Amino acid sequence: AYQLTLLASLGVLVAANVTTFLVAWESMALLCYFLVIRHGRRQAVAGGAFWFLALSEVGFAFIVAALVILAVRTGSLDLATIARRSGTLSHGWRSTALVLALIGFGFNAGLVPLHVWLPEAHPVAPADGSAFLSGMIVNLGIYGIALTGYDLLAGGPAWWGLLAMLVGAASAVIGILYALTERDIKRFLAFSTIENVGVIVIAIGAGMTFGAYHQAELASFLLLAALFHMVSHGTSKTLLFLEAGVVEHATGTRDMDRLGGLVKRLPRSAVVTLVG
Repeated sequence: AYQLTLLASLGVLVAANVTTFLVAWESMALLCYFLVIRHGRRQAVAGGAFWFLALSEVGFAFIVAALVILAVRTGSLDLATIARRSGTLSHGWRSTALVLALIGFGFNAGLVPLHVWLPEAHPVAPADGSAFLSGMIVNLGIYGIALTGYDLLAGGPAWWGLLAMLVGAASAVIGILYALTERDIKRFLAFSTIENVGVIVIAIGAGMTFGAYHQAELASFLLLAALFHMVSHGTSKTLLFLEAGVVEHATGTRDMDRLGGLVKRLPRSAVVTLVG
């Protein structure tokens, strides 16, 4: 399940036309369901996996609608051709595609209020499954937003970027507020992911806004900043979820209030894993 999910995720990144992209995206979502549920021993596991799959399918419907609009209006399924011809579309069609893509990819990215699956799926998934969801799947949602706004539509009016910034800001604030009140270590990391995704989308939206005012240097800098944060967050959160798995395996709990003096109670091998 893990290797197939990774293969499908890489397929999303190398897809050159609408059909390949959608097949790879749907395969990724379906395989992620098995990634979450494959060690299911409690009823909560099925519930968390269902939340992920159900919301992924809703998001997929919005993504299909956005890409179908672009493909039909430009007369091509090739992503590069769509990018070249999208400037000839009316403002209404371009804006509709952008909003649909922001909603659709926002489900996978975990943007508020589309974030419900993260705190449900992360705690019940195996440690490597949680790490993959936060390190790869969430970032693919961000990739989809950037692909649509910067590449396929090649920028647009300033309100596109302002809308992305508004959604990103709401995600950042709500994510960190929930994280501060959370005692389950994996739910805490899930809400932290929502907060970091919000910060990344703020940078993407700001870049789109500056691009609308023909400030190419600032737009490029903000896109690079967003991509750098995306890579660094994906790497660090992957390691943090793996470490949370070590803690849960060694202590039998994810409750941070019960993990005081953790180093004294962990076996030496677990301490070496955490520190190393």
